[in-house]
Amino acid sequence: MTIAAPPLIRPATQRVLGWLLGPRLAFFAIWALVGGLNLPPLVITGLVAADLTCLAAAGLLIRSEAVQASGPVIGLLVRITQIILLVAGLTQALNQLAQAHASAPPEPEAVTLLPVRGTVALFAGPITLESYSALSETLRAVPGLTDLHLSSDGGSIPAARGMARLVLEAGLHTQAVGRCASACTLVFAAGTERRLQPGAQLGFHAYRLNTGAKVLSTAEEQNRDRASLAARGISAKFLKQAFATPHEDMWLPSAAELLEAGVLTHQP
Repeated sequence: MTIAAPPLIRPATQRVLGWLLGPRLAFFAIWALVGGLNLPPLVITGLVAADLTCLAAAGLLIRSEAVQASGPVIGLLVRITQIILLVAGLTQALNQLAQAHASAPPEPEAVTLLPVRGTVALFAGPITLESYSALSETLRAVPGLTDLHLSSDGGSIPAARGMARLVLEAGLHTQAVGRCASACTLVFAAGTERRLQPGAQLGFHAYRLNTGAKVLSTAEEQNRDRASLAARGISAKFLKQAFATPHEDMWLPSAAELLEAGVLTHQP
């Protein structure tokens, strides 16, 4: 008469293991096929926590059954296998979390609007691409603006060109408060009406390119803006002197000179 050895894992335990490990294997099979699911990091964190819980519970069940059926040696081997599986699962889970966080889109940076007083927007400081964005968003957020007051020693020529285009398209009047120099004068000249506050100045000098790109020519860039300034009604004689002033210097013409040359449209 032959007595059958008891199974290493009882049928009831096998069913529980199926409930624990089946969904996990299915989930990671789908993950492998699609190359990673595009899920939010919080969802990934929840799935990883459930995954590790299933692994731990399954390992405890296997170890318990193995110890009862085969003794402590098999139980020790099962425990070692369980630790290996847990470490592998944790490593995979952490990699998935890192990928999920890395693929999350960055938060968009908020654009600071220009200060506004009634229908007048105020710009002061260096001209940068952020300045262009600020003016663009201000015009969008505050309908009905009529004037732009400027106080700046200049900055980026491309950004100033962009701001000038916005001023021209919006039909804004410009007014220099304090000093509006270098690239700031491009923005000023785009105004439909152009004024100086008492004591304010406009400053002009030649360009200096700081991009390091050899494809750009200082003379070509100046000629480009010379043409656009001439189209605003500024005299050729005035522009010749403005661009002939070395970059290290600054020409500060009088209000009378500005008015005569067509830079100003109204007396200060």
